[in-house]
Amino acid sequence: WFAEHGTHLARGRGWHRTWRFRLGVLLYYSGFVMLIWHDKLVRDLRSTEGPRYRIPVGGLFEYATCAQYFVELWTWAGFALISCGPNGLYIFLVSVVNLIPRAIRTHAWYLEKFGAEYPAERKFLVPLVW
Repeated sequence: WFAEHGTHLARGRGWHRTWRFRLGVLLYYSGFVMLIWHDKLVRDLRSTEGPRYRIPVGGLFEYATCAQYFVELWTWAGFALISCGPNGLYIFLVSVVNLIPRAIRTHAWYLEKFGAEYPAERKFLVPLVW
């Protein structure tokens, strides 16, 4: 696609100075850093003695059950903006279609597993929203 239709990305056209590219870079790299951090929070749940399943805490986990999925979508949204084409948008949409149902099922599992112990104010995927 880029070879045939990506002529707007040719050297000297200034596409890398557009607001879309700059916002995409900001979203991509901030999302990537947050994804690594939230994955570490999840990995650290099993690094100490205790029950096999635990409630994640810290970061955006205070506001959403699947914070790691949210920041993954954040990262792919940035990539879609950077790519300026359907390739990045396709990856973002495939991730949305995959991660939203997983977030809903995961949230339901936490509610079933932990009951009243699980924070009722946590959302499925998007902190403070949904």
